[in-house]
Amino acid sequence: MLRDLDLCPSATLVLKKTAAASSAYGGSGDQPAASLMQYGWSALGYAGRMASSAYSTVSSYNPLGTEPSTSSGSSSSRSQSTDRDSKKSDREVSYNGFPYALDPKLDQLSFLDFVVDDIPVGRIHSSLVLHLTAFNQNVRPVFDITERSVSFMPWLSDYDSRSGAIAQMLNEWRTDLNNFSCLSGWRDELYGVYTHINDPATTKGGAALAIERSACGLFGVHAYGVHLNGFVRTGPKPWDVQLWIARRSLTKPTYPGLLDNMVAGGMGFGHSPKYTVIKECMEEATVPADIAVNAIPVGTISYTKLSKNAKETQPETQIVYDLELPKDFTPKPCDTEVESFRLWSMDQVINAIRQGEFKPNCACVCIHFMIRHAVLTPENEPDYLDIVHRLHRRVEYPGPKVWPTFLEAP
Repeated sequence: MLRDLDLCPSATLVLKKTAAASSAYGGSGDQPAASLMQYGWSALGYAGRMASSAYSTVSSYNPLGTEPSTSSGSSSSRSQSTDRDSKKSDREVSYNGFPYALDPKLDQLSFLDFVVDDIPVGRIHSSLVLHLTAFNQNVRPVFDITERSVSFMPWLSDYDSRSGAIAQMLNEWRTDLNNFSCLSGWRDELYGVYTHINDPATTKGGAALAIERSACGLFGVHAYGVHLNGFVRTGPKPWDVQLWIARRSLTKPTYPGLLDNMVAGGMGFGHSPKYTVIKECMEEATVPADIAVNAIPVGTISYTKLSKNAKETQPETQIVYDLELPKDFTPKPCDTEVESFRLWSMDQVINAIRQGEFKPNCACVCIHFMIRHAVLTPENEPDYLDIVHRLHRRVEYPGPKVWPTFLEAP
């Protein structure tokens, strides 16, 4: 019996709350606890859910009827929620799709393979073909467009020529935000696109080309980032931990005011995962390098992002790090991206996930943490296996074998 197991307090709370939810929705309190995933963890893309906004789905779904916590590090006020709603963008994304962003047959009709050196590296929505064709007519043709794929013309055979052609096109598209609204978030930061080929004569840092970060969704290429769990131990058992949670600034263009992991950031081309973690630790949380260097990689999560208009799709892999922090250390915002930090128990994290307070992929990183620390187990979570599988969605495109580091300071 579950009550005879040595479960962490949060796990016991999970069992009680999900049993109550099961009863409230027509089940019996004596029946196995209903899955937490069914009651709000749609950041995981529960089976059968199509590509609606993950944010709106989670934030409006409150089966337990609970109010946000008013304890230290509590959930945001209703006025903050209103502010967040007012900032919601037409470019909100869903993290649905297992393994496809849409129904497989619909995917095959709506998207063309983006191919480099005969290797698929992304997906391009069929509506983009008209714009690619128009660009071909204005310059020496760049793209070889067929019914099912888009690839480069043979004269574009190396990193410099491919990256240059893409950059020229995107700079022209930046003036047409009606068709390319994603480019309003231009970063001046490149993401590498990889194939299985690592020929120094035709690649750079193992990449076949590089694309402006804000445009990656147009080409459906695989993007990478790092997320770090800053935690404090409170006892000897794996689940005796608290997490440092960040509140995103209300001025952020994406997911303003939502909860975040202590440190997170995209991995620019030329930076390794560990370098990115150390850099982001200082920039976002004022964690000095002599502490940040102790962060350890503990796995990955992967998912597919789909824009609200279903025309931009982007598989992402986040490399997850854990950093155990001293009890007397407090992270502090160092830039305008983070509003505040708070140290939360597992109960508070679970409640905030249920209330839709987290940026979706950050909720997944927290769930990943709770699985590894035995807060969530096969005994207390009916959909444990499904959750674990869906934290690691299939990504069909090649990635780097060795991370390029040419932009890192010596």
